[in-house]
Amino acid sequence: MLDLHPNELLTEHFSARLDEIEDYLKGRLPNRGHIIEAAFTAHRNEHHLLSVPVILAQVDGVCKELAGQYFFSRRAGKPQTAAYVAQFTPGTFRSAMLSAFAELLPVTASESERGPNFDNLNRHMILHGESLDYGSRINGLKAISLLNYVASMLQPDEETGEVTVPDSTGLSTEDDLA
Repeated sequence: MLDLHPNELLTEHFSARLDEIEDYLKGRLPNRGHIIEAAFTAHRNEHHLLSVPVILAQVDGVCKELAGQYFFSRRAGKPQTAAYVAQFTPGTFRSAMLSAFAELLPVTASESERGPNFDNLNRHMILHGESLDYGSRINGLKAISLLNYVASMLQPDEETGEVTVPDSTGLSTEDDLA
């Protein structure tokens, strides 16, 4: 398994968990269940040109719904979601798990950040018709992975309703992992 290319590892891992991820997302986001089901059906039917943009749109909507910030928008050159991450103590488990929300990622790269040979999954290029070759299984799985991450990391506290990071390690989310 260690000899596999990262894309092959991603494909193997998420393909094997597709039903589990869909069920989790529909349960976690019941008001979006019909959209998630349609996107996963399109993915399974190899209609990636349809599934990828729908899933990326849900990433933005879920992030706005749960964290109050859009995943793909920026403020002063930083992701809007960086403000959400900044409320947590740096160096803690919680801030580490949310670090992707504060980083500039290929999927969020602006035109000026993409070089001439840029070939990563990129929401702007897809939704604005710049990319014509995004409709692949691997891009579908990358989009599913991103939606799963966003929905998994932004969990409302049952008592307060505030969004927190789930702790599946047994550590307190404020414990420093250093």
